[in-house]
Amino acid sequence: MFLKVYRETPHSTTKVAPATLLFGFAHTSGIPQIDTMSLEKLKELHEYARRNDEEAKKRMKKDLDLRMKAREPQIKVGARVLLKVERKVNSDPTWDPTPYT
Repeated sequence: MFLKVYRETPHSTTKVAPATLLFGFAHTSGIPQIDTMSLEKLKELHEYARRNDEEAKKRMKKDLDLRMKAREPQIKVGARVLLKVERKVNSDPTWDPTPYT
């Protein structure tokens, strides 16, 4: 019963019920219906859900970047950098001590 209700409830991100995206309709009343959705309408519904999902992911990324104070790397051609090396044991250094250009 829980899964039935969950699948028929519109998702907060996509704003479309998972059952509607999967089957093209939702069984809300418990009485079987033959109410098929046209293929064109189903494609529009999927596109609507994808757009909503993409917008939600962009908002989440923006919020996380703001909280974590993320910024673009300031590395330019000719800058001196350290190379991260694979550590075999914990006593090995994380960075190669020789700087590279």
